[in-house]
Amino acid sequence: LTHLGSNALYSVKSMKEWSISATCTYDAYAFSGIASIHKLVLSKDMPLSQNLFSNLPNLEIVVFKDDISAYTLPEGLFSGCSKLVAVDYRGAWKNIPATIFKGCSKLNMKVPTDAISIGNEAFMGCLSMSGKISLAADATVGESAFANCKSITELEFCGQARSFAKDCFAGLGITSLTYVQPKSCGAEIFKGCASLEKVVLPNGTTSLGTYMFQDCKALKEVSIPDSMTSINDYVFQNCAALE
Repeated sequence: LTHLGSNALYSVKSMKEWSISATCTYDAYAFSGIASIHKLVLSKDMPLSQNLFSNLPNLEIVVFKDDISAYTLPEGLFSGCSKLVAVDYRGAWKNIPATIFKGCSKLNMKVPTDAISIGNEAFMGCLSMSGKISLAADATVGESAFANCKSITELEFCGQARSFAKDCFAGLGITSLTYVQPKSCGAEIFKGCASLEKVVLPNGTTSLGTYMFQDCKALKEVSIPDSMTSINDYVFQNCAALE
C-alpha cells in the first residue's frame, strides 16, 4: 500500500492493528473516526497529515517515541478525540499547531512552558486541562488557543509576548491576573473569564484592547497605572461587580 485516502476507514469499529508505513502517504482524516484505537505510539518517521487521527472516539493516550522537536506536526492531528487523557512526549515543544487538541475535553496535560508559537484553537475546549499556563517571552498565541479551558486557574507571563490573538484566553478559570502587555494584542482576549476577580496592570501598560474583559462578571478590582493612555471600546462591558 502506498496511499490511503481521506476518511478511508471512517467509523471502522473492529480493526485491531495497523502498521503505519513510512513509504505510504496518508491524506487528511485518513484514520478519522476509527472506534477501536485506544492508544497511539508515533515515531518521527511516520508521515502525518492534517486531522489524521481526529475524532477517534476511544483514543485515550498518545506516545511520541522520539524527541518532540523531531516531528513535523500538522493541524488538527487529534482534534475531537473526546476521551484523550494523556500525551507522553519528551524534549522542548516549541511550536504547537492549530487545532491539534481542539475539543479534547478530557485531556489533562501541562502546557509546554517552552512553547513560542501556539496555534489557533490549539487547546480550545480542553475542559479538563488544569493548573498553570506559563508563557515564554516573545510567545505568539493564536485565536481562541485556550478558549474555554475552564480548569486552568493560573496564567503567568515570563516576559513580553509577541502577540495575543482574539479570544486566546477567553473563558479561563483564573481568579487573578498580573497582565504583561504584548507587542500586539487582539480583541476579547479575557472575555468570559467568569471567576476572574482581580487584575493588576503594571506600570508600562499603555492600552487595553476592545472587549478585553467583557463578561468577567466576578471582576471587582483593576489597578490602572499612570502609563495607561487608551482604554478601548467595551473593555469592561457586563463587569457588574467592578468597584
